[in-house]
Amino acid sequence: MSMTKEEMEEFLSEGHIARIATVKKDGSPHITPVWFLWEDEELIIVTYKGSAKVRNIKANNRVAVVIDTAGPGRGVIMEGKARISVDGMEQVTRKISAKYVKPEELDDYVESVLKTPMMVIRISPKKVISWDYSKAEE
Repeated sequence: MSMTKEEMEEFLSEGHIARIATVKKDGSPHITPVWFLWEDEELIIVTYKGSAKVRNIKANNRVAVVIDTAGPGRGVIMEGKARISVDGMEQVTRKISAKYVKPEELDDYVESVLKTPMMVIRISPKKVISWDYSKAEE
């Protein structure tokens, strides 16, 4: 009951919350909910420069991400390696925020976010698993 590529693209364009798992120094997982953008076969996240996610990825860039819904039970799991940069920060922040913030609040929101040092996390998944349990009802 996997999603087709087109179904997955549509699902990832919606305003779901992703959960990114990074590896802490002691080898245990650190999981954080995040907003995201799926673009050009990459999952893109913007986060605070001093976040645990950034520290963990600098030490070990292996990550896993899950984006799912409770009902009708659809989701995607990705595994891969993350890259950190500041490239395109304002544009990426604006694109991600546009999925989650009302249009009339977008400019103020982006301006407030960019007052804090931020980083862009880009994940090119090596493994992708999707599901859509609503297909079982068909």
